[in-house]
Amino acid sequence: MCMASSTQGPSLSESPSQDRKRSHPAQEDDFDLLFPIAVGLGRRILDREGHDLERSVATAEELAVNVFVELPRPLRQDEKTLSRICCEMADVCLEALLGDQSLVSVPLGLLPAETGFFGELPLCELQATLSEMRRSDRRVGLLVFAAGLSPSQAASALGLSLDRALSSINRIGKRFHDRQVLGLGPKFKAMHS
Repeated sequence: MCMASSTQGPSLSESPSQDRKRSHPAQEDDFDLLFPIAVGLGRRILDREGHDLERSVATAEELAVNVFVELPRPLRQDEKTLSRICCEMADVCLEALLGDQSLVSVPLGLLPAETGFFGELPLCELQATLSEMRRSDRRVGLLVFAAGLSPSQAASALGLSLDRALSSINRIGKRFHDRQVLGLGPKFKAMHS
């Protein structure tokens, strides 16, 4: 009787998730590494300064879950997967910025001088401007302007060349200026020495 019960498979005390962990330990490790990266990037896009961590982390986790549901399996810890996660997180975070009145600091020189840009950018204006642009520009814009990454860091995270990222930033700057000329964007105060 004892021999028969030991050959019947897993005991009733073992859960299916324990069995799954044993059969796919690499996938669990990949998820455990990649999911926090996605949440961290989302949180940084939504609330770079950490003013409302509870809300921004909860929102970033929810958005990251939606991204991970759509990722192909098996998950892999490689540059291609990481870039895809960063791209997808940028895409889903854009809508979450709708109406956000927070200001983010942006290094001077990233936007054209004719905008009169002085270093702070309303996230709602960034969202409105980027929503009019192509996806690759939106992604770069969110990582550089909202999350505060350098152009080279954003290019690396998104799997782009630095030249492509800089071209996107240039197009975004022109779009800010165009929106100002049309009376759609904020009127930045010119810096005075």
